[in-house]
Amino acid sequence: MIGGIDLSTEDEDVANILVDLAMRDTMNQSRFFAGSVVDTLAYHGVRILERPHRYAGFAVLKAPDIPSILVEAGFMSNRQEANLLSSPQHRQKIAAALVRGVDTYFQTVNGEE
Repeated sequence: MIGGIDLSTEDEDVANILVDLAMRDTMNQSRFFAGSVVDTLAYHGVRILERPHRYAGFAVLKAPDIPSILVEAGFMSNRQEANLLSSPQHRQKIAAALVRGVDTYFQTVNGEE
């Protein structure tokens, strides 16, 4: 099943093409989703890396039909970032910006903006 479509009844070549198309669309949606979240984080004053959008081979990021992103809020090995992450105000700022970024993505995808 990809995107609610049962591919078990399809010819193998057709099924492979459909899976490839679904994965390409999902990667594009994930890229757009990540950009939306990064823009929202920056807009709300959350410090981000110079090149914040990167790719990783984690299994949770490779679902063929579900756009996904991974957010790193900081590194515990960095004293300054660890101090920020221990601040309830900073965590709230990150969480609020993430919510806004996710909302913005879905509003755009659903044609509400």
